[in-house]
Amino acid sequence: MHSQTQDQTAATVAFFGQRPTTHETSCISIVWLKDRFPRHLQNTFLIEVQKNHGVRSARFSPKEPSLLIVTYDVARTKPLDILNTVRALGAEARLVGC
Repeated sequence: MHSQTQDQTAATVAFFGQRPTTHETSCISIVWLKDRFPRHLQNTFLIEVQKNHGVRSARFSPKEPSLLIVTYDVARTKPLDILNTVRALGAEARLVGC
């Protein structure tokens, strides 16, 4: 049985040619950076990570600035893609949560 919301989502997808994003395709990854970086370098990390297809948001934890929290669509990107982006910027990092 389809709801009106499901029908509207299907119509939107058909119109724009995109896959819908739902809580079923959302994931949060946490990347630990060994060193803390100055604000201007943190901004570079955020900009570059957000260039990955499917990344919805990226931010540093306000309580622990060595943790980068990334929300993304699991159908469009993988945690390893995010980690590799951070490492390509010269940071020693590892994935600590997904």
